[in-house]
Amino acid sequence: MELVEEDLQNSDQQQSGSLIQTGASFAPFVSHNPLPSPISSGFSFCPDIRDKNLIKKSIFAEIDSKIKNSFSQLLRERVISHDNKRFVIVKLGLDISYSLSNNDAGGLNIEGHYSCTGIYFELTEELWLKYGGCYDLTKIRYRKYLDFFKRGKKEKLQALVLEKTLSSDHAGGFFIPVNRFGLNYPKTLDEKKFEFIAVSDPLLDDKKTGVYLHLAGVDISSNVSRVKFTQIGKTEAGVSMNTSTRVKMIPK
Repeated sequence: MELVEEDLQNSDQQQSGSLIQTGASFAPFVSHNPLPSPISSGFSFCPDIRDKNLIKKSIFAEIDSKIKNSFSQLLRERVISHDNKRFVIVKLGLDISYSLSNNDAGGLNIEGHYSCTGIYFELTEELWLKYGGCYDLTKIRYRKYLDFFKRGKKEKLQALVLEKTLSSDHAGGFFIPVNRFGLNYPKTLDEKKFEFIAVSDPLLDDKKTGVYLHLAGVDISSNVSRVKFTQIGKTEAGVSMNTSTRVKMIPK
């Protein structure tokens, strides 16, 4: 499956290397590509935990790892050089189903499946300067719209990440911090945000190569419009589906 190389930037929008501002609003960020079809996979692991919140966090951590590996596999299929490139992936939505059971050793076994919709872009100096260095593209996060209207709370300037497909979430979206004076392109990456993933390069077969990935977007605290969390629980009549944003039951 090939990655879609589609620039969503409106050709009528002229930026000339600087930030566009209309009134009190900033131009939305549109220089991204959709992930090719929902990235999906099964997962199975045995964490040494029983706490409900820790179980949920471990599921999200496992899925994040799977998403990075899936994206890396897509890069391997591209017959172009990608060594040391930087990519930002934004998870727009997650559909997770899982089950909990005890394994033979008496520990907890978590099995499930996830499907992720999202966008990605390559973080380059050219893209950074396209928005005048004013958009910190390493700090995209989900925000509720009401947060910008709370009385007495001074909000930092934000630019909206424009989603190509209309979302069912009417409560919030993804925003980028804006600095009016511009920021320098990050020559050195924050290791807490960008992870180096080894990826074979078709043009550099004899060299150890890889890319730097930063995963942003929905997380454990996201609302039900963005994350569907479904537990599959066994019953005497067969299998029942219990949908919730929280882990409800722990096998004893």
